[in-house]
Amino acid sequence: MSSSPGKFIFLLKSKNPITYIELRQAVGKSMLLGLEILIAADIMATVVTEPSLKSVSILGLIVLIRTFLSLSLQVELEGEFRWQKFKIENSKKDK
Repeated sequence: MSSSPGKFIFLLKSKNPITYIELRQAVGKSMLLGLEILIAADIMATVVTEPSLKSVSILGLIVLIRTFLSLSLQVELEGEFRWQKFKIENSKKDK
């Protein structure tokens, strides 16, 4: 998977230039991946060190904040929540 700025520069010079929406989606997906990696790193850091009530509560707060950011970023990229997409697809199959 290539980085968003690298992909942008490559496609800028190609015959099929990248659109704003494609760039926005690529950057958004990179940000989502980064948030997931940071959550995993925080969990590992808490497990490796001696877990105390304070460190676990801070980890929980960080995970909640990053989960909220991930959900809001995903809604911004796709225009709907993930469960709404499946609900729409299932209602189309029923008809």
